[in-house]
Amino acid sequence: MAHCSSRSAARSQRAAESGAGPSPAARKTSCYPVALLTPYYFLMAFPSSASNRPADTRRLHGVSTDERFAGLTPEALRLLQEAGRHLTSNRIEEAERALAGVAVFAPEHPEALRLQAAILHRRGRPHDAIALLRRALAQQPDDALVLHHLGASLMQAGQLAAAIPILSRACELAPELGSAWINLGTAFDMEGRFEEAEAAFRRAVECDPKYVPSRIAHGNGLRAIGRVGEAVAEYRHALALNPESIGAWAALTDLKTVQFSAEEAASLARLQANPKLSERDRAIIGFTLGKALEDQERYADALAAFHAANAGWLK
Repeated sequence: MAHCSSRSAARSQRAAESGAGPSPAARKTSCYPVALLTPYYFLMAFPSSASNRPADTRRLHGVSTDERFAGLTPEALRLLQEAGRHLTSNRIEEAERALAGVAVFAPEHPEALRLQAAILHRRGRPHDAIALLRRALAQQPDDALVLHHLGASLMQAGQLAAAIPILSRACELAPELGSAWINLGTAFDMEGRFEEAEAAFRRAVECDPKYVPSRIAHGNGLRAIGRVGEAVAEYRHALALNPESIGAWAALTDLKTVQFSAEEAASLARLQANPKLSERDRAIIGFTLGKALEDQERYADALAAFHAANAGWLK
């Protein structure tokens, strides 16, 4: 699935060719990477052994390590850790098998329920994920990870009004959890609460200044409240961190007023030639390349770039 920012950039670039501008609805919801809606920190601070270790009272995302894994046997803990590794690598079937093993020992353990919900979320079954997460939350009401995942699943189910207080509570309990701030900001944006969205995205950047999606999201938040110059600075900061960020290039293009340099046009041409790009990403970069070539008054080359990008987008 392409990023929201990618789709918006493509739509806006096609509209620019016809002389039309983006609709208010497109501007309102554009430019949020879909990955930010599935921001699972699957496993946190797993102990190396469930026995023969000193008590761990550190609180991580609202609960201590001991609280998070209390009641698990060494074998259940091993399987839970295995499931988390599989989820992190997007090996869903392997994760399901490992969690089935955990269920033999602790079918209602909140951490097992959380990871099962993560699988359901990825399979596009948010209502089933919500039911599991509410069961986990009943046992661990101050677990910011459970709250965060519940908020993300509520968003996936279209229940924004319910998601916002849940995500706000996750951020309150774990202000270091950057992806929770991103999801909260996205929910605010989708509700038209743009000032609050920008503030949440800013907190996400503060959590990890080098995380490119946070920079892009904050740029989008700044743009929504009319601080376009600062938005451009955020997008360019994202590109300084990752010159191949499709989302950052697309966001700059979507503004239409940004002038690209000859060096940037050359960088875009090299990026477009990268054989590892998907067809959609190549098309998105093609639209941006066309804009950059127009800025250099290379109109024939720009037209060719736009035609190629449209062809790739429609595949």
